[in-house]
Amino acid sequence: MSGAEKGDLLLVHFTSRTSEGEVFESSLEGDPQEVRLGEGKINPVFEEALAGMKPGDKKTVSLPAEKAYGSYSSRLVFRMKKKHLNLVGDPEKGDMVNITLPNGKKALVEVVESSGKYLKVDGNHPMAGEDMEYEIILVDILPDEKI
Repeated sequence: MSGAEKGDLLLVHFTSRTSEGEVFESSLEGDPQEVRLGEGKINPVFEEALAGMKPGDKKTVSLPAEKAYGSYSSRLVFRMKKKHLNLVGDPEKGDMVNITLPNGKKALVEVVESSGKYLKVDGNHPMAGEDMEYEIILVDILPDEKI
């Protein structure tokens, strides 16, 4: 069997860890993830690593923060008036809430402080600023027409 090529439908297990070894996400406890190679729906470095792999192959890929979940941006931490958020209840520190930005787009943010009429929220990804390591296992290349 040849290695994975653009257009192949793959079954993949992965584990992502911070540079300190803390597991952030893993598919090993459940079903492998379906990935269409070359579709552009996953991190390009992850996709590049899958190219040429054969079922049973395992690879480890390290990504600097900028190529993983991005650098941490203090510009994404800001205060908002609670009355503009259509909240149910009073969110507490650590809660995740959906907000509508001034441009009309929706965003999921973490509450970092709740006081009086205001919330301080953080729109960074929880892993922003973290270098990441991915262990990738190609489980199978599914018999499917290439795109």
